[in-house]
Amino acid sequence: MALEQLPELILQSLEDERGGIQIFETALKCIVHEDLRSVWKNYLDQTCKRERIQLELGSGLGIDPETQTPARAAVKQTCVSHVEAMQTVLAAGDPNYAELVAYDCVVLTETKTQSDWEQLARSVDRLSGAEPSALKAAVEKVESQDVERPALLADRCRELWFKVCGIGAVLTAPARGGMSDSGYR
Repeated sequence: MALEQLPELILQSLEDERGGIQIFETALKCIVHEDLRSVWKNYLDQTCKRERIQLELGSGLGIDPETQTPARAAVKQTCVSHVEAMQTVLAAGDPNYAELVAYDCVVLTETKTQSDWEQLARSVDRLSGAEPSALKAAVEKVESQDVERPALLADRCRELWFKVCGIGAVLTAPARGGMSDSGYR
């Protein structure tokens, strides 16, 4: 990665974390299955922690966390649309579908966030000067979080959709190489 691209990646990642906080706060309002509340509350707490790590990283590298770029605006717009989608379905009065839409939004944001951190981790070896050590420290703080979380969330989301549609739920763990009855990975 070219050094000039790192600030953009950090700013977009920060926006993903900020949007993720709003997404989890809204998703918690959509919960029907109470066993999910503690899981998503934990994910919200981890997202808040990652936002603080992003702020520390940006500050350590001299990046203004409020710098706006066109790509960062697109990230924010995506996050806002997820929140609005959950609010729309929640307002329609069907709590089961509100939870399903919330699951979809959570899966999407967690997948994007994981991708951001993977890009940051891969950037460590391509940088020189003080940037690699600051970036490596930030990545190490996040590495302890469950890297399979998006796949697990997607599995549970699919299972709930099957249940709502009256189809027997089959958990296939696609990110871990499982194969569903339909043949899709």
